[in-house]
Amino acid sequence: MATIPAVPQKQPLPLNPFDEQDQPDLHDAYDQCLASEREAGSEQELMCARCLGYFLIEAPVVHGQHTVAKDILLCNGDKRAMDHLAQLYINHIILLFRQNKGKTPAPSYHPSRPSFDDNSLFYSATIEPAPQDHRAAKLAALERDGYNCMVTGLHDKGKYIQLTPADRAARGWNRLSMKTNFCHIFPPSTNWELELNEPNHPKTTHAEHMWNLIYAFGGIQVLDELNGDSIHRLSNGLTLAIHVHD
Repeated sequence: MATIPAVPQKQPLPLNPFDEQDQPDLHDAYDQCLASEREAGSEQELMCARCLGYFLIEAPVVHGQHTVAKDILLCNGDKRAMDHLAQLYINHIILLFRQNKGKTPAPSYHPSRPSFDDNSLFYSATIEPAPQDHRAAKLAALERDGYNCMVTGLHDKGKYIQLTPADRAARGWNRLSMKTNFCHIFPPSTNWELELNEPNHPKTTHAEHMWNLIYAFGGIQVLDELNGDSIHRLSNGLTLAIHVHD
């Protein structure tokens, strides 16, 4: 039987990883997150402080780190402002990836509005031909990933059954196999049912804030890169065993 990963435990913020001389804005912003963590009086406040700290550490592009740092520093150490900022990130980035989607969160705002004029700040959006549907995307991703779960290395059960014992031996496959799914990173619902002709429609407003934050944080232009069938492009998907997907 495959080993099911343990539920992640609460992770305190690590020591400040940013150099005070070379990265003063990142260092100072992270120090504010550490102070907010120390002063947290509830689980909610603790979560908000750690959320901001980890967003600062984990931003995938340098400009994203500086955008988060700028937002934190604009709070001037005010805990209510920092909690509000953390909730903005939670509502418009983290909750995008939850399994069961509920009501669209109310739009929230922050005085720091990122500028998106300089595309050179982000990695290039090279669009590979996208499979036309989920099934085609799964088959293409399975081939790309060697018919294995990208996390556990478990073999895809369907492919395992198709192979002869000699073929399995040639691949070095053992008997650990499991049904796999093609798992979208950004879900197909990201750009569904948007009322683009109604600028103040709640779902459209929420999506616009989400796109802006994701672009500022990670350099991904969601509406352009993942519109329509492009949502199935292979760089937006992972082959995962079903228990890992869950």
